[in-house]
Amino acid sequence: MTKVLAENCILDKLSDHAAYLQIAPKHASLANEKQKQQLAQALEKKFGAIFKVNIKICATAANTPAQQTENKTSEQLVNAKNNLIADPHVQSILEDFGGSLDEKSIKLVKP
Repeated sequence: MTKVLAENCILDKLSDHAAYLQIAPKHASLANEKQKQQLAQALEKKFGAIFKVNIKICATAANTPAQQTENKTSEQLVNAKNNLIADPHVQSILEDFGGSLDEKSIKLVKP
């Protein structure tokens, strides 16, 4: 859950002993005290210093790591659909059998 919190935050400022993060209101429930403490512990382990985590709830235009992953996945899905539609072999099969491509059934397969 701590990783999910971090993925949905934007780093606003980082000092020697504090991380100032921003999180969107729709993800504010992730920023509970337990998760903030665990995130602080992870930062302490990484940087070898005591850290305080401050999270401000605010709407922001910047992309969080989670949003970037979602955008990349959406883009890959659009590309996959376009490649299938344009594929001459797929077109030949659809024409030969009078079929159609159900675009909603196209899913990305993770390697």
